[in-house]
Amino acid sequence: MLTATRLTDYALFRGLPDHLLPAVESLARVEQYQADQVIFRENEAATDIFLLHRGLVGLSFTFLHAGQELHVQIKQVQPGEVFGWSALTRQQRLSAQAVAVGPAEVLRIPAAPLRELMEATPQLGYRVMDHLTDLASQRLHSTRDHLRALLGW
Repeated sequence: MLTATRLTDYALFRGLPDHLLPAVESLARVEQYQADQVIFRENEAATDIFLLHRGLVGLSFTFLHAGQELHVQIKQVQPGEVFGWSALTRQQRLSAQAVAVGPAEVLRIPAAPLRELMEATPQLGYRVMDHLTDLASQRLHSTRDHLRALLGW
């Protein structure tokens, strides 16, 4: 069972008032993944967000080059970070593939009830989306830097 203290260890929920945490906590479930196990694939429907508790998760894009499918890792998710956050956007398609680098423990939160909770509780919605915009900005800069390095620019 999750505790409110544990949920606030994740940047997405950091700074939330204690009274808002139990509702979010009730949505989360803990999942275990083994090394090289796919958590989700690029372009799948984004139905859940994921919080990495333990281990590492690689995020990669798929490119078609010379008739071959290439997976280019663009981010290694660290404990405490969120991934699969497209589920909280209007896009609702996953923009990358997520694979456990080694054994990993993940909290999975279904996005639809979380979005409903965020709409019903504006303070929760504002805080989560504020953290999410910071994350999106950081991810964009990180991905751009990674692609520059890959291209030798």
